[in-house]
Amino acid sequence: MESVENAIKTGIKPRKKIIGLILAGGLAKRFGGGKCKAKLKGKPLITWVYEAISPFCAEIWLSWRKPPYEGPKLPFSKIIYDERPGAGPAVALNSALKKKKDGYLLVLPCDQPLVQPKLLKKLIKTAQDEPFWETIVFRDDQRLLPFPGLYSKATPIEYGTLKELVAKTKSLIIPERVWREWDEQGLSFFNINYQEDLKMAEGLIKKNEPLSI
Repeated sequence: MESVENAIKTGIKPRKKIIGLILAGGLAKRFGGGKCKAKLKGKPLITWVYEAISPFCAEIWLSWRKPPYEGPKLPFSKIIYDERPGAGPAVALNSALKKKKDGYLLVLPCDQPLVQPKLLKKLIKTAQDEPFWETIVFRDDQRLLPFPGLYSKATPIEYGTLKELVAKTKSLIIPERVWREWDEQGLSFFNINYQEDLKMAEGLIKKNEPLSI
């Protein structure tokens, strides 16, 4: 899928290449394992995320803990296996950033299936309007919201947190008062952490139909 074709679909003029990256290397112990294969309204969680970001991306990569990949078969352009399985999402993300030649990685975990197209579009437009930022992420009143986020620079990090990774780059952190205009209910940041979250997500989808999710 070419970025020019995506620009026609999304109304975004391509300046920097956008590569999608789905993080799916965690063990999902709180969920009981196998999170990326868990189904929401009959469709695997990872497929929800793949379909949500594909209109904005020239290609989509997968971050997975170690061979072989055991999730749903999707047309990933590249599968990146963790250099240090179990070291956390910051290390997995940094491994992927080392493989990127230019542009941004649009990063989401496999457990944020309700990410909203309008928020993604606004996020990418921000990067295009202000291309000097190396990282663009969100926050609410209490914490950093690293996903969805745009990342363009690998940093020296062996073990660490996403907060530390962001701090090592030239970062724009979009506050809640801004992103609420793009996603009023904050659906983009809804994580599936436990089995019961699947039912909650189904309720949110039903409540917001006919929204394109």
